[in-house]
Amino acid sequence: MPILCSLFPIPYSLLINVVKQNTIQSGFILTAVGSLKQANLRFANQNTNQLLIEKFEIVSLVGTLSIHSVHWVYLTFVNFA
Repeated sequence: MPILCSLFPIPYSLLINVVKQNTIQSGFILTAVGSLKQANLRFANQNTNQLLIEKFEIVSLVGTLSIHSVHWVYLTFVNFA
């Protein structure tokens, strides 16, 4: 049975640099696709992470970006094992 997971806000220093360099006032990420060899899950309201080492497919990536506020990016992935 496939595992369907959502990551909570993730670090994304590269995106922040793009936002700052281009003075993006109100940007967003609509979606993305791709694959992962591993994922480090951070659970809500907990100080622990769980490292998953296997192949995953990215099925959704959404978020908001602005030079004026905190940014949030959410990634959803699935394994088809």
